[in-house]
Amino acid sequence: MKLATRLFFLFMVLFIVSCSFPSEEKIETKPQETVLPSSEIAESIAESNASETTEIPLQETLPEQQLDPEIEELIAKGRNAANYNYFFSSLVRDNYGIYTETSYTVFVKEEKTKKVYLNPKKLRGDIFYNEIYLDNTKKTAIGICTKIGILCEKIFDKAYAVDYLSEKIDVTPAELLKGVGLNAAKVGEEVIDNRKTTIIEYTNAKGQKERLSLDNHFGLPLKQIIYETSDDQEIILETNRFSKFSVGNVLTKEVTLPEKYQIVE
Repeated sequence: MKLATRLFFLFMVLFIVSCSFPSEEKIETKPQETVLPSSEIAESIAESNASETTEIPLQETLPEQQLDPEIEELIAKGRNAANYNYFFSSLVRDNYGIYTETSYTVFVKEEKTKKVYLNPKKLRGDIFYNEIYLDNTKKTAIGICTKIGILCEKIFDKAYAVDYLSEKIDVTPAELLKGVGLNAAKVGEEVIDNRKTTIIEYTNAKGQKERLSLDNHFGLPLKQIIYETSDDQEIILETNRFSKFSVGNVLTKEVTLPEKYQIVE
């Protein structure tokens, strides 16, 4: 009887204990996401893009165009010429197809030039001039009248300032050499005033076709032709000739205004 009573109490204790503790619920936990700093995210994206970018091969640098060695050697002879004289004649075509002729004699020594017209030009009123002394450093031009005749007889000892820009010489042999295009090519030969020349052809800075006949000895041009083509025909736009050419013979006094002349304002 006592044993049965004890077993009963033991059973009740176990029953009460089991009821006092709630059953455990299983709670699922998600793994914590790792948050990267913004700088690391940007770097990661950049690396990803870089890996996907197709590498573009570098373009080869083309060598600079250079003047043909034979032409360069010829031009080098006259590039630094600073003492020469010649007779200049020019024909220039206008928009109506009419050619205007100009001619004068030129003496060049360093930065001074003398320009001599065959016939006197009118400055103003009864004042004429046929010789101009140009100083290309000071940008000045002084005109005098030396032609024998009625136009000059009253002003033989007087000199007058003339417009430098209108009288300065733009087309000189040395200046023409500076404009030779790198695409210049030899196209022939010819004899001018008993001098052998090499003909070169190129496109000038204005996009015009141009030919120069270069003296084989001095490298200076004796003729310039600017032209265009229309319906397979060549149309001459401008022709400049440098005849009676001489190099190294101009004296300082030839390009300097004589002291006897008084400059009149």
